[in-house]
Amino acid sequence: MIYSYNKIKHKITGFHWHICYVFEQIFKLDLTSYDEDKLIHPDFRPIVGASKVRLEKPLKEIVHAYHNLPDSAKIQLQDAFLANNDIACLSDNSKYLVPYEALHEDIVDILKPFFTSLWEEYPIVIAMETDFGTVKSHYESLAQNIFVCPFCGLESFETPEDDYREAYDHYYAKSKYPFISVNFDLLFPTCHKCNSKEKKALDILYFDDGTRRLAYNPYDDKLCSDELEVQIIKDEKYNNHTLITLLKSVPWNLELRRNAKIEEEIGTWDSIYGIKKRYSNRLKHYETEWFNELLDNYKDSLEDEVDFQKFKKRQLKKAKYRVLNSTNGILLYSYFKFLFESENIEKRLYQCARKTS
Repeated sequence: MIYSYNKIKHKITGFHWHICYVFEQIFKLDLTSYDEDKLIHPDFRPIVGASKVRLEKPLKEIVHAYHNLPDSAKIQLQDAFLANNDIACLSDNSKYLVPYEALHEDIVDILKPFFTSLWEEYPIVIAMETDFGTVKSHYESLAQNIFVCPFCGLESFETPEDDYREAYDHYYAKSKYPFISVNFDLLFPTCHKCNSKEKKALDILYFDDGTRRLAYNPYDDKLCSDELEVQIIKDEKYNNHTLITLLKSVPWNLELRRNAKIEEEIGTWDSIYGIKKRYSNRLKHYETEWFNELLDNYKDSLEDEVDFQKFKKRQLKKAKYRVLNSTNGILLYSYFKFLFESENIEKRLYQCARKTS
């Protein structure tokens, strides 16, 4: 990730809390039949009572099905409830999520459509919107002051004032894992390309062979753009005369580092969102435009008799600002850093400036 989200307080998380409360009571009491007074929190009873089909009926079925499960299946379901709602799994590869397919079929057939409907049909009754607010209002609070997608930095976000919003990505796939469809601590606004074109239904915590891997926690306040380095590495010495053709003329690749290390989370990020591929394509596409931008700024600095080191510092500072505020900003900044670290860059820029004046 480029940077993390700021965790917010929003009353919609209360909806998930009430759903969790119901399941905690089911696990604790193991009733033979549904009992609203024992299973539903008093504040939530009017909402359940107003939704006989979408809430009360499936809850009755779940209570009955759970009671008739073998003890081992009950324990497995409880484990799924705890593990799947634990965002700490992202940074601890000794913890494993529990998918629907691992649960007893008698409970899965009821549980999966129930949790799917909680998300897709929210608010199920008007009172839910009154008590817990809307998904859009949660999005508006979480995406406030976010201008580019934190997962890629390449795409802009719709503003909270727009009629439409970005997709909410269920960081743990709601189609695969129970209990998480309305856990807003695991829901993050994501640009369309990251969510629908790249991630799709990929499992962020597991390789295709089922091996566990680490992933970034989007709420980790240690994640910031300053620690991320997108390094352009030439595979052979550059000896052309025109800087503008630099990346078009020599073989090169990208290396992603955070805190000067190639972390395991970096590999997961790249694998899920196609970061290196997308970054390479954007660099090839925008290289000429960005070089000309830098060259024009350099020409202005020559006219103003600005010292080259001062010019370099200003350009990097402006480019760094664009990382969080402009699409492709992370790549523009990385490209400028790459150019300024190139051999004899001041001399080469001067030669280019003279040729194009």
